Amino acid sequence: MRRVVVVGHGMVGSRFVEELVGADLDRARARTEAVFGTTRQVLKRAETESVTPLAAAIGQAQDRIDEARRAAEDGTPGERVL
Repeated sequence: MRRVVVVGHGMVGSRFVEELVGADLDRARARTEAVFGTTRQVLKRAETESVTPLAAAIGQAQDRIDEARRAAEDGTPGERVL
């Protein structure tokens, strides 16, 4: 099975804007790499759970929301989102 990943223009635009306004290139690169890592996680989850990448992405987003809610209730720090 051949997979094609389409990245929305928002990510490319965001990196371009950061560089254009003088933001740190390392920060822009880290954000781009974070998107790559998240995409890999979503594709792996989709394969493992035998669901579409969209369903896997929604599930992953819901997991992060649930984690943040638990952290807020416990007073523990949650994962920082770039």
